[in-house]
Amino acid sequence: MNRVCLFAGSSVVGDGAVWTDGRPVKVVAARMTALARAADQAVKGGGLEVGRRPEMLFKGDMGGYDFLIRLEGGVVKGGKLERATKVGFKNLQLQARGGEGREMVGFDPVQLYVDELRRVHGEAVLLFYGGPGCDVVAGLWNQVHTGRRKWKIRMGFSTVPVGVKGDDVEVEMNNEAILAEMARLGGDMVKKVEMLK
Repeated sequence: MNRVCLFAGSSVVGDGAVWTDGRPVKVVAARMTALARAADQAVKGGGLEVGRRPEMLFKGDMGGYDFLIRLEGGVVKGGKLERATKVGFKNLQLQARGGEGREMVGFDPVQLYVDELRRVHGEAVLLFYGGPGCDVVAGLWNQVHTGRRKWKIRMGFSTVPVGVKGDDVEVEMNNEAILAEMARLGGDMVKKVEMLK
């Protein structure tokens, strides 16, 4: 259990290495455990209410995240192609537009945005996105990089100086600059960025 925080074995692969080697990261596994405990308490304490409204188990509280990136509704609902026509199937949308826009079929700008954020800021943050239709990207600051540390070249994330200790400059992660960069990368897709903690 030094390398992995969850174990998921099967009859095909008994050691679980295929499913859990390096993933999920510890902070995600801890939150999965907390969510499972909260769902268990809701089922045990909720009684009939949970039976009538099971969706309440799947509505997460966003207060546990460090920041939220709220997205514009038009982009979340499929971008320009779906707004232009009210037809539900992609091939019919193309026919309604005279075949124009083939390159837009299956295009998910929000997923591309989240992938880009993970590539650029992957050392500093953990991002959570619920897939097509989700209007928020939630994030946690990577606990490994929070707090004061000695400045060095290639830290992998934006920093701000906070003091001097001997001959060394001490820095902290520049959360505000990272969030501003995320908003800039999102452009018109981003409605607003909220820092919760």
